[in-house]
Amino acid sequence: MHQDLNLRYEITDIRFAAAPNCNCVAIANGTLTFRGRIRDFSVHLAPANDGTWYRIGGRLQYDHLFLRDHPGFWAPIVRTAGVLLKTINMWTVSSEASGAQIALNEQLAPAEHRDRVHFSIRPNMFDLPDADWPTLWGRIENRVKVDPFFEVRGYTREETLTALRPLKKIFQIEWVKRKYRDISQERGIIKLAANAGREMPDWFPAAHLARTALGAICVDPAWNYLVNIGQAVQQLTGFPGADRLFKELTRSPGSQHNLCMAAELRQRGFLVGLEAPTGVGNATNDLLVKVGEVKYAIEVKEFHAADPIAKLKKELSDKAKKLPAIPREPVIFHVVLAERDGTRVREEDNFVESVSQVAVDLPSSISAIVVGRRFVDAAGGPVKRDTCGIFINPSASNPSVDADLLTIFEKNFAEITYPQFGVSSFMDWQTQAPT
Repeated sequence: MHQDLNLRYEITDIRFAAAPNCNCVAIANGTLTFRGRIRDFSVHLAPANDGTWYRIGGRLQYDHLFLRDHPGFWAPIVRTAGVLLKTINMWTVSSEASGAQIALNEQLAPAEHRDRVHFSIRPNMFDLPDADWPTLWGRIENRVKVDPFFEVRGYTREETLTALRPLKKIFQIEWVKRKYRDISQERGIIKLAANAGREMPDWFPAAHLARTALGAICVDPAWNYLVNIGQAVQQLTGFPGADRLFKELTRSPGSQHNLCMAAELRQRGFLVGLEAPTGVGNATNDLLVKVGEVKYAIEVKEFHAADPIAKLKKELSDKAKKLPAIPREPVIFHVVLAERDGTRVREEDNFVESVSQVAVDLPSSISAIVVGRRFVDAAGGPVKRDTCGIFINPSASNPSVDADLLTIFEKNFAEITYPQFGVSSFMDWQTQAPT
């Protein structure tokens, strides 16, 4: 609440739209109390070249006293809205093997660094009391269309909007809302601004979608992953078995990497099947690919940093029980470590070393383990993927061909622009290639 000119007012919501003669308008809605009577108001704000916002219009309900014409009426409301709309921006000034020089500011990054802003957020937007869940995807679409501060690095607004179409069909509003209810354990009203960040189990992408709809997130590498997921859905639409994989996106976070890997392999001409039978009961393998005349069954696994090796061993043991002694195709485990925080580089190194030790004693029905990593670099665009290690099982009953694995899991980029960031984590990056 704020009090000026004996008026008490509260901004309850800010949304974005286009308007005649203005590409972007931030519409701040709220309530005002004057002489004991509550009135609704809205003020329309446009962005200035310096990153501030100025009023271009406004409306006040029941304005019989023409309060809106008072010279000081709108000023405090505009100031408060300006505080809510102010961004905190982070960019790299330089990146070297020993570390990165990071700069932060408020409102608008300097022109010479604007194309290197990797994180930007409006933290004060979390102070808004509420926003309507039914408007979640409409709010996101409007921000992509018109909010000058919202950007997915390396993608045009048109590309991002195209990716939203399948995303909103898969990550539906009720699913996002249910994720928030699960973490907050609230039975009443669940707000978009609820604190549901890293502590939320499987919080991506629910937290990003809600915070983008609220108007808070402006630039975040996780949005590159979201666009990538949307594009992957489009690329796999119509492929046999793809609909089952789409349904898994809201049930199992690991299926997100499975989806993107499948779409990439299809684009390269290698994917020939999804959920192909293993030959034992109803068990299946995630992907079926073909290199030349040889087919490979690929299991795609994503592990969090909390004891990933124990989970990998369990997955290997469970999988071996669902495979014949001699599988029809060589079975390859493709594993990645899901990012959690700034210790990711060390954890990945330890993970690769530990996998190499596990690979010494693989079941004969599993031919190899391929350890990969995913990241978004400073150039943005699609999520980059490469391979940290390929561990062949010399005792495999159906051995793989080394050259084929190098082909299947070849990195999907030509160069890296440092620094690089985790695909689904807030403010998680590394500065140089692991050594």
